Amino acid sequence: MSEKSGEFVYDRKIDFRENTADYFVVKSIFDGAKVLELGCSTGYITKYLNSEKHCENSAVEISKKALDKVSSILKYSINNDLNFIEDWIDKLPDNYFDFIVCQDVLEHLIDPFKVLRILKGKLLPRGKFLISIPNVSHNTILMQLLKNRFDYKDVGILDRTHIKFYTKETFSEEAKKIGLKRIGHYITYLVPDGTGWETEYSQYSLEERNILLKHGDGHVFQNLFILGKEECFCEEESPLYNLSLDSYDEVRIYEDNSEKFYYYKDGEELEYIVQMNKTTSIEIEATIRPCEYSIKASVNGQPYNFWSLSAKDGNINTQSGNFVNIRNQRIYMKHKFSKGDVVKIIINRKSDAIKTLMLGEICMNNELNKIKGMIDKCDLISFDIFDTLVLRNVLFPKDIFRLLDTYIKDKYGIENFYNLRASLETKTREGTTNEDVNIEEIYDTISKELKFDCNDIKEKELELEKKFIVTNPFMKEIFDYAKSRNKRIFIISDMYLKESFIKNILDNLGYVGYEKLFVSCELNKTKATKSIYKHIIKTYQDVNIEKWLHIGDNYQSDVRNPESLGINAYYYKSIRERANISDESSVDIKTSIMRAIQYNKVYCGYTMPYWEEFGIKYIAPIYYGLSDWIARLNVENNNVVFLSRDGYIPKLVFDKIKKKRKLDLIDSMYLYTSRKAYQLPSMAYMSKGEMVECLTQSSEAFGHKLTINEMFRNASLDINDYLHIIKNFGFDSPDDIINADTRHMAKKVIQFLYDDIITVLKKKCELVEEYFEQENLFKYDRLNIVDIGWRGSIQYSMQKMFNHYYESKGIDKKANIYGYYLGTNQFVYADIVDNTFGYYFDYSIPWVHSSFCIENLMMYEFIFTCPQPQLSGFARENGGKIIPIFRDFVENSEYTSALQNAALKIIDEFIDYDEFLSGISVEGCTDLYRNFIINRDYNDMIEFKKISNLVSYDSEEKPYVTSYSKSEIKDNIEKIWEETKFNLWRYAYLIDEIQTKEEFEYFMKSNNIERFPKDFNIIKPYKFFSVRNFKKAIKHPRKALKALLKKIVTKILQ
Repeated sequence: MSEKSGEFVYDRKIDFRENTADYFVVKSIFDGAKVLELGCSTGYITKYLNSEKHCENSAVEISKKALDKVSSILKYSINNDLNFIEDWIDKLPDNYFDFIVCQDVLEHLIDPFKVLRILKGKLLPRGKFLISIPNVSHNTILMQLLKNRFDYKDVGILDRTHIKFYTKETFSEEAKKIGLKRIGHYITYLVPDGTGWETEYSQYSLEERNILLKHGDGHVFQNLFILGKEECFCEEESPLYNLSLDSYDEVRIYEDNSEKFYYYKDGEELEYIVQMNKTTSIEIEATIRPCEYSIKASVNGQPYNFWSLSAKDGNINTQSGNFVNIRNQRIYMKHKFSKGDVVKIIINRKSDAIKTLMLGEICMNNELNKIKGMIDKCDLISFDIFDTLVLRNVLFPKDIFRLLDTYIKDKYGIENFYNLRASLETKTREGTTNEDVNIEEIYDTISKELKFDCNDIKEKELELEKKFIVTNPFMKEIFDYAKSRNKRIFIISDMYLKESFIKNILDNLGYVGYEKLFVSCELNKTKATKSIYKHIIKTYQDVNIEKWLHIGDNYQSDVRNPESLGINAYYYKSIRERANISDESSVDIKTSIMRAIQYNKVYCGYTMPYWEEFGIKYIAPIYYGLSDWIARLNVENNNVVFLSRDGYIPKLVFDKIKKKRKLDLIDSMYLYTSRKAYQLPSMAYMSKGEMVECLTQSSEAFGHKLTINEMFRNASLDINDYLHIIKNFGFDSPDDIINADTRHMAKKVIQFLYDDIITVLKKKCELVEEYFEQENLFKYDRLNIVDIGWRGSIQYSMQKMFNHYYESKGIDKKANIYGYYLGTNQFVYADIVDNTFGYYFDYSIPWVHSSFCIENLMMYEFIFTCPQPQLSGFARENGGKIIPIFRDFVENSEYTSALQNAALKIIDEFIDYDEFLSGISVEGCTDLYRNFIINRDYNDMIEFKKISNLVSYDSEEKPYVTSYSKSEIKDNIEKIWEETKFNLWRYAYLIDEIQTKEEFEYFMKSNNIERFPKDFNIIKPYKFFSVRNFKKAIKHPRKALKALLKKIVTKILQ
């Protein structure tokens, strides 16, 4: 920004990086569009749209000097202040523009929605506003508020010239009031660290960082909107002041020291409070519902009460006295706010607004703070070791013995060593009068039983213990805190491993600086009998037991026993208890290792942002399992080509495995693909009938409705050139929907235009084939591709284009492409069926996996979404190079990036145990996510309500979760079922007035409402031997034989 003659002129070059508003604008505008820019500055975007996209441009700009630089290419050139819209609006024609661009301008206006409301009449009926606006809930703002600062800057969200601030929701709601609907929403993002705005996460406490990182929009720098006209919209008389707090059941706003208050309940309108005296202090009481539990915390050092609907909701541990963790709790509060804060709350009309204002001041007495507080009051701190200071990357301690099984079977031919090891340890204990035994004594017994020296087996067990024992990061922080407070530290363990071995483990894991290590097998004294505590009291007479705190996971040995001696104790629940795992026989050893790595990260005591926890708990196993399977099947091949965009994450994981296993001879590549860029052009090599079917199909499973306009776009034809044709075949408008009654008419249109379509598509195919050549794909005798699935459409298209390339070049060769997928269904193209392989299900077998995945297709598509825009096609640069052309921004990127980054980090830990995990069962990797989808937990659906996705070849956006009012649920649950079965998470819905799982369940039960239709989750058996399949088998015998063999193998395995 430069300042000249008192005018501020934004003058810079256009920024084509994907994470920018410039990119959003230029990619959203089609060629030849009529565009009006508000605040065009010197025209850096205007000139590009004019020269590269041949748009007709118009602009309104306050700076005459800036406008003069671009006015020569403007149809309408207006030099005026946007705030005084009445002075210049009549210079623009009505119903004229395809796009009105408001890029980083509305935040500078006094009344931006007044300007938008008036300009709406200048848009064509299907015209759109393209808007970029700063996100006021970015963490840089919250970080300043945490330090009681709100400093304006020269640039950024708090630019000195900004006078209006919005979040995504508040902007969307205000737009809706003036008859504008949100067609699309995208973001640009910026991490606070390194911005130069003095907002480094390292400057804040762990509690503050956890809250900030949990904030879903904390890294969203700009919200980018595509707004269109709302059909049948009637403007309300006073939209600015028609305010209601519809997220509360009851809210009272009091004037301080007065009985006068404003009251809102049951949908009544709340009188706006702008008339009140600006100096008045106001108190908000949001009691909402009867509450049962009070959780004490503090705000700015003052006592503060939170009220929770239930102990479960608050996650209160009544046994140990741990206080609530704020993470998933619904909070009801009573606190004094300033006048300005109250106005913001009213305007935002969200219960979250109160919580957002309070985030920086809330100091919850959670587990970490609870333990630290107890440490502060004591002089001596003692720790248990296993399941406390250290964890094992197996679910159960005895799983170490199961790991010995393979080694011992291979070397000694001994079966079932797991049970033998456990039983002989018991025999050793029964044969001594000592309180504990050591590992040497145990293996003496084993050697006698097996009649040979088992020292080698003992050393292997110790080697495995070292390999699988890891630090507990939560307890490491507690340990380091005690050291920093100069506390005496003892470490106490009931364990058969010798002191020297344990000390070496602790040293390697960073547990140093403690005073003494006590191990039961060395002292012949245990915590279980209290004798080890008594020994310490007797030996260390300077220890004051009232100032001694012991921390451990065994409720009897670590809590009740020391407390009975007057020692303070803290019960640190084990990971197994926190994850509710008790059945040792429920999982195989590979799954045990994977689950332990996951749960040790998630359940150790820290609160984790939702999408990170989601990625670790449910998604990381799928990524690893799929990539491990790909690596094992291609170990003798020289290439694996991952197709965008669903192959992005599998490639990252595969490359980690490739490095670990030293598969250096495999070329790992990433190829830009999409169904639109490959399947549609490859129709040029299809039969006429195949093309007709392909262009007239729609994604009916998601409620997608194909229009004539979309059909023409898919055929790469400009419908404006064929309006007379579609009318001749019975269609009135490009917006007509193709349904069962009109599909035959649409097919006739395609048949009539077949030659035109072929001409265009062949040119597109040639570009794709040149791209293949540029990527050196034709050098491989066999190409191995990876994608998500399901029918092999891209593989089929690639095969056709490969064969056309060989034929056009006179090469006597046929395409040899093998496809590896998350899953393949029974509709795989006959020409490629022998060369396709599915991980989760192959040719719809097992049917229980296939049918479930297809029913929940977009839940699986979501987790493989990559942080790159969708490919729309290819183009040739001036130098002749073929370059990919991307469509728009990435949907749900802030959520998918969080879950995928977390998953990739935990996969690094999987890779450390790759020799043990490789070959893990499909169910071990997929069942957690399957159960997640089936359970439809209310808290999870609240998070999924924030996301949507695209279906079909085009850009129809569908939600994963929808919400309804209580009255809608009560009055017509069958209608809700019918609507929500088309959600991308089928039958996932919320109730507007309800925020917790417990409230939801109580509401449904008390009103006798079934949550889902009967048998909705039951997988219907697939009729393998049917007349329909028999006919298909005659037509495609190779395909039928493959399916039959898989069916037989599956039955044998079962």
